[in-house]
Amino acid sequence: RRTEEAGCALEEFLLEEEGMTAARLEKILVTRGITGVVFSTPVHAIRATVEWDWSHFSAVLIGNSGFSPSLHRVGEHNYRNMRLAMARLDKAGCRRPAVALFEPHHRRHHGVHRAAFTENHPLPPRQALGLVRFGLPAHRAGILAWLTKTRADGLILGMNPPDETIVWLRTLPQLKRIVTLDVTKAGVACMRVAPELIAASAV
Repeated sequence: RRTEEAGCALEEFLLEEEGMTAARLEKILVTRGITGVVFSTPVHAIRATVEWDWSHFSAVLIGNSGFSPSLHRVGEHNYRNMRLAMARLDKAGCRRPAVALFEPHHRRHHGVHRAAFTENHPLPPRQALGLVRFGLPAHRAGILAWLTKTRADGLILGMNPPDETIVWLRTLPQLKRIVTLDVTKAGVACMRVAPELIAASAV
């Protein structure tokens, strides 16, 4: 939508496509007279390197992956999102909130969610680390055992489990508040990261 408003066209290229290389893509873009490039690295990529003659291009990166060379970038503020989630739990009276993070995102975001969680936790950082885990147990009994062991009274979800799991979590009396770091329709507070605004800003 933003490219159309700017009077431009948008075309997608996949560097991971069979037969595609950075050198070949550079040649295609130069030949076609394409000078504006928006990069978005895949979820599994922690770091990407693209060796081009950058004098041909105006480029920007979406997201928080490492990228070489350094480009201007647009992305969500992961530390702030976690801090706001912690503030919501604090307002609900949670004194032992726990968090279940999605490990690929955790690595891609350089551990920022865990850092924000421990630094903004009511407990000292070393104790707060005991309330961090990656993913949820596969079965409800495992989830309940973890929450009981940690004595968690609030929960932040760094990934979206099935809606029925969130609905079930809402029935647990020990959890005063649940917050997800992504949009959900399961009736709990969530962070709306507005990817459409991030993409428009990149353009």
